Amino acid sequence: MKILILGTSNSILKDGWTYGFRAALPDAQIDKHIVGASPGMQFVTNLADDLSGYDHVILDCIVNDEHLSRRIGDINYNNRLIFELMSTLASRVNLITLGFTKVNFIKKASPQYLKRRVIAAACGSQFVSFRDLTLRYGRKILGDKPGLYEHLGHPRREIAYAAGHQLGLALADYAAPKAAPAVDYSDNFSVFKPEQLIPGRALSVRANRLLSFEHIELRAGDAIEFPTAGRCIGFYVNARDCRAMLKLAGPSGVRFKETWFNVSDGLELKFVPVTGGFPLDRIEVAGAELPFERSIHTRFDEWPGKKGARVTLGTVAFWNGDIDIPIPAPANDFDAFDLHRLVDRRMAEQHG
Repeated sequence: MKILILGTSNSILKDGWTYGFRAALPDAQIDKHIVGASPGMQFVTNLADDLSGYDHVILDCIVNDEHLSRRIGDINYNNRLIFELMSTLASRVNLITLGFTKVNFIKKASPQYLKRRVIAAACGSQFVSFRDLTLRYGRKILGDKPGLYEHLGHPRREIAYAAGHQLGLALADYAAPKAAPAVDYSDNFSVFKPEQLIPGRALSVRANRLLSFEHIELRAGDAIEFPTAGRCIGFYVNARDCRAMLKLAGPSGVRFKETWFNVSDGLELKFVPVTGGFPLDRIEVAGAELPFERSIHTRFDEWPGKKGARVTLGTVAFWNGDIDIPIPAPANDFDAFDLHRLVDRRMAEQHG
């Protein structure tokens, strides 16, 4: 079995759900593209990859879409974009969506979580609710240990491990219910990889134990010209080597976007969303312009600072879909929660 995990921080944690999942499927090939503190739209960049060899793709991104909602933009914009992303994935491979949620939404579900259940059903994805499994079995797994969560976005690892383990065991011989063919929206997405951004610019690579990051290095005055204008939704940077103001320019005007991270050694990959998307055909490293759009998890030590502007820029993503098209209703004959119920039954046998 060959599986791809597209995930955020819950999929990184040592002894978390992926460790239980791996223990249940020791012979499986499990590939990962996991970037923490980044929104789900980042996985648009994976649509350019060949996914045909995978038996399943597992998507974990709801927590960051809840947490970063102000930086992502209007919820209807993100819902439509995520629907087209998930539908395109589901048109190519069996898609499984994981329902983690922030601790403050554990009792009353967030709008993002509730809509993601609908989106999963609408595009033929199975939806496994780690939120529900945490509520139902968390106390039995933890015993006297207080609190279901160890962090605002992470249920305790004992719970996540147990749920991931039962998910893996369930998936070992699982036959997903047939769904109507999902729509492939890949024509609405475009990505520009680092080698395409400035012809002839040298590529650099940073790596850690989890991933490697190919990028170009930009300094004050450097600019990227795109062949046509499109709605830029965001881009990858190394947050440990990125401290600049970006000028986004296109047919509707100019927007300044700060990427004022603290420079230090190492690699901390982040996908920086452009709030609401912005139509552009040029990105330039600019000065300390005001007003500007904030970015995720940036700090303003020494603002505007004496150090020269620097940006380590990876893939840039665009989406040209229509925000106003409603997400279709799920088909009545498709059961998006079949796998969840199987995992739930297995956990009831183990922890009930």
